[in-house]
Amino acid sequence: MSISGMSEKSEVVIRPRAFIVGVISVVLVTVFIGFIALFTPGGGLWGLSSEAWTNAWVGRVSFIFFLPLIVSLVGALASRSSIGLSKAELTIVMVMIWASWMLPTYYGVLPAITMLGTARQIPAFHRWNLEYARDVNWMWGPDPLNDKLWSSWMYGGPVPWAEWMPALLLHTARLIPYYLMFVFLATLFRRQWLDIEALPFPQATATVRLIDMAYERVDSGNRLLRNVWLWLGVLIGFIAIFPYWGWTIPGLGLTKPRWYCNLGIDLTPLVLIPNALLNFNFEAFFIGFALLVPVKTLFSFIVSAIIVYWIWWPMMHYLGLWESHAAGAFGGPEGLFDTLWYSWTGPMMKHWVHTWGSPSWLGFGTGFGLIFYPILIVFRHELANTFKALIRRAPPEVEAREPARYTTLFIAYIVCLLLYVATWWYSSGGNLPIVFGVIWCVLLGLFLMGKAKIAGEYGIVMNHIEDGPWAHIWDVSMREWWIADPLSPFFIGDLKSRFLVLRSDYPWFYTFIGFTPQATTLEAYRMGMLEGIHSRYILLAVIIATMVGVPTSLFALLPMWCSFGALRLSAFNYTGVPNNYQQRGPTYACITATGDYWRGGFIVAPVATQWIQFAVGFAIVSVIYALHTRYPWFPINPGGVAMGFGWLPSAVLVPSIVAYVAKMIVLRIGGTKLYEERVMPFAIGLASPTGIAVLLGVASNLAATLAA
Repeated sequence: MSISGMSEKSEVVIRPRAFIVGVISVVLVTVFIGFIALFTPGGGLWGLSSEAWTNAWVGRVSFIFFLPLIVSLVGALASRSSIGLSKAELTIVMVMIWASWMLPTYYGVLPAITMLGTARQIPAFHRWNLEYARDVNWMWGPDPLNDKLWSSWMYGGPVPWAEWMPALLLHTARLIPYYLMFVFLATLFRRQWLDIEALPFPQATATVRLIDMAYERVDSGNRLLRNVWLWLGVLIGFIAIFPYWGWTIPGLGLTKPRWYCNLGIDLTPLVLIPNALLNFNFEAFFIGFALLVPVKTLFSFIVSAIIVYWIWWPMMHYLGLWESHAAGAFGGPEGLFDTLWYSWTGPMMKHWVHTWGSPSWLGFGTGFGLIFYPILIVFRHELANTFKALIRRAPPEVEAREPARYTTLFIAYIVCLLLYVATWWYSSGGNLPIVFGVIWCVLLGLFLMGKAKIAGEYGIVMNHIEDGPWAHIWDVSMREWWIADPLSPFFIGDLKSRFLVLRSDYPWFYTFIGFTPQATTLEAYRMGMLEGIHSRYILLAVIIATMVGVPTSLFALLPMWCSFGALRLSAFNYTGVPNNYQQRGPTYACITATGDYWRGGFIVAPVATQWIQFAVGFAIVSVIYALHTRYPWFPINPGGVAMGFGWLPSAVLVPSIVAYVAKMIVLRIGGTKLYEERVMPFAIGLASPTGIAVLLGVASNLAATLAA
């Protein structure tokens, strides 16, 4: 059966052994990924380029297809065994890994192990952590004033478990409801996005294709093992990213690239067109990801991104509203893209930002329009059914495919949200305004649902929203402003109290934004749908994976860290970026009594007119959605348009153009049959070798650590 024509198969039964194997797999994978994280900068799972901040943006791509490929290979080898799992049961195992493998990384629970330790080594943070937070530092580790308790953390040695246990247990109790809150929120969107809007979720669909091939027989052999196009893609993809891993080979004298997303020609520094992003990069893994995306979505993203990056931004200069970018400006990550979505340094751009807000608010509006316009307008009758289901008056078919009744799911979401807010209040020393805590959790969940919608349309290929400009700007307006500005109803004037509230939160940098629980949960439901697995099994698998993965990550990371010691984990860069941001985040919002929470002018305080930009973005996507719904021939879809306005970074534009042209040629020559039999496996292969490259980088860093 072709992937594009797949519908939900007849329901299958999942034996308990699938969950048992899944638990074992979660433990093994989280320990493995935790070890990998120790030998990548800041635990960001990349480390293949030398720029520290943006190394943490690519964590999603590193193993997103490498792990499914390994799991499928194991399934293929075990499929003939009497103790092997069925295809549906292997899918459950994959879902559990999918939901947990990013947990032991920088954007998971790893900062809980490094939070207080890094602060002890950075004088700028001593006041905040050793004075303001002295009474609550037990939540983050042993007594920071007792060097003996930190000697193994610093230099290697046995773990002082008794002193660490309160922190480990508290984080376990806080993080499980925190992540499950997002899981239940995503589940409330399951029917809308999978059954009604039928989002493709290309990365989840490709993973199912791997699992299917593992159980298909061809010429007395296994299709997965004999698929020439898959393994050709792996080979070409690995060779194509040689600059990212070639430096690990002794004797070649190669060095790490400065940035990722630069395998090509960057004309941006030449200022051929003012403010235009002319970075023509050709990363094979980005091309592979894009080949899996529906043609209309690709075309829509390309058109809208060209309008934004090559027309709108230069036009703002020609109109005399923005300065031109400077010669030498980099066109990739932490370059021109971030600068313009953030706030430009010239007086005209600063005037624009202070008047209208950062340009990213236009993108925020498109994202929220993408979520809510179809729910409130196009499918409003389904929204009515949802409300009826909450009071048990909906037709039976409304909840037939749901893992539980909407009432149960909604109550579970509220309970997890309140549990997290309660633990946040406790960890803040009782300083958290409870109403604000609830508001922030809801807003953060909706923000992450925007990223989940992009996962449904294109897949998540980069994490620029977690530690890029959008995250900072959103965080400033929707979290820090509420307690750091005298105009806010929840303003906290006392710096110590404000710091404790911000420090004890798990904000965007604790949520592995690029791999949000919302996105992974909905992708898991997509896998289950394609394999005929009822959603109740999927939800159970995700819950178990979360509840096992969180404590496993915490209790495995600490002894692994202490087995080497911070001073020997040079690749981790424990005293610098990006690891120290869990310290810097709350500190920025507590610099002065008046609330200098926008990082010394880099991000401005929220302004009322920024909501005009938000409304314009919402309106753009709403109009596109209306046209797309009314006229099937309309060439642009709203998902691609939202991505072009920043929900996907500029680095994937040129690879998407390459993929679009190649895909159109293939479809014209051989149709969907040629695409699904050859191009799709080849695309998966292209995107898989990043895992091999990361492992080579880790091996190099590990060897250097052991040698030292």
